[in-house]
Amino acid sequence: MKRQRIVIIGGGFSGAALALELVNTTGARVTVIDRYGGFGRGLAYSTQNFAHLLNVHAERMSVLPDAPDDFWNWLRERGHNAPRDAYAPRALYGDYLGERLRVTGHFAAPDSLKLVHDEAVSCHLTAKLVHIGLASGKTIAADRAILALGNLAAAAPFDASALGATRFIASPWDAGALANVAPQEDVLLIGAGLTMVDTALALTRAPRTGKLYALSRRGLLPRPQPERHAAAIDLERLPAELSELLGMLRKKARAAIAGGGQWQDVMNAMRPKTQPLWRRWPLETRRRFLRHARIWWDVHRHRAAPGAAGEIEALQRSGALTVLAGRIESVLPTGDGVRVTWRPRGARASQTLNAARIVNCTGASADVARCEDALIRQILADGIARPDATGLGFDVNAGSELIDARGAPSSRLHAIGPLTQGSFWEITAVPEIRRRAHEIAQSIVHASVTPQS
Repeated sequence: MKRQRIVIIGGGFSGAALALELVNTTGARVTVIDRYGGFGRGLAYSTQNFAHLLNVHAERMSVLPDAPDDFWNWLRERGHNAPRDAYAPRALYGDYLGERLRVTGHFAAPDSLKLVHDEAVSCHLTAKLVHIGLASGKTIAADRAILALGNLAAAAPFDASALGATRFIASPWDAGALANVAPQEDVLLIGAGLTMVDTALALTRAPRTGKLYALSRRGLLPRPQPERHAAAIDLERLPAELSELLGMLRKKARAAIAGGGQWQDVMNAMRPKTQPLWRRWPLETRRRFLRHARIWWDVHRHRAAPGAAGEIEALQRSGALTVLAGRIESVLPTGDGVRVTWRPRGARASQTLNAARIVNCTGASADVARCEDALIRQILADGIARPDATGLGFDVNAGSELIDARGAPSSRLHAIGPLTQGSFWEITAVPEIRRRAHEIAQSIVHASVTPQS
């Protein structure tokens, strides 16, 4: 039987997990294309700041489904005497993923894994093949292609064209983005989620006299991970109606706390049930959830490591960080920075805040329809793929196959990771992506060598 040629576009966790699964289980010839060349790192693990921690215990972060302690053992083998429930630096996790890719490629059969540092800019289908065009001018032909593009860059929360790159930092993750922020400068962070947490911690590694302000619509911070291990919570019967479900979760959380437990136990019990529930919901229910419940879900579901949450709380107590709830009305450049007019939540009168710089901490985007990425724009324009109706990534079916503009799934094009949130919702963290990588690999094993669509 001919070995299938599979191209994975994107070398972050999604691409790395899928590549390892395919090489280890299918015998395919796998090529991973990554524009940055940091294979295994992606945006999430590209940081070199050891204050940026994973928000999941080390014992649950293995990239290998059949070796659940792999990451924890890797840490110990390299002299990091971390307990199983440690929240390791994200930089180390990027090192781990990169090493697992290199080692797998070295010991696998010839041509099993190839890592290509280039940017995929086009995708075209012929009768039997997928052709991926690269920025270098080269083309790679394959039997299948899988989009593992990770998170898209955050959209600017306002028109920042008049501010310039010095006053407005579009992404704190860009190399050297925060290097020129002086310790005496007041800085406005737009957003109050995990990106803000990381940015505030990065800016306060060294002593500073300037103030930090974090502004979001509701001013809600990520809740902390629990200090204790989770207790079992019974969530066998889930209401189908959204308001009833949320009411049940609140009731269960109160009962857990009253019984000496933690509300986090309820969210942990909900996690494996989220994907099936989301897929059963009609589109209107998904949209209602995104409009009315998403912010509350996010701060309780995507939690901060206890150490990071504690540091943010200390910054607030000291006055170094002030969290604000409201909306920006205007932003104007001044001689030495920016003047922001904003309206506090629930207030009629606006207020003014002066800062030296603004940092966009609104978090990743999943709106492919508004993305400037050349590959995404081309496949949407050609009808090879279409946006999900929720506005979260691509439309894919239960098998992660891309749905084209006519509504037909393609057996030759898949997507994995955050840009499939519209179809799976709970698909941005390691356990769910690892499981999805296994399912995609198994579907390829059982599929025909020559796809029909």
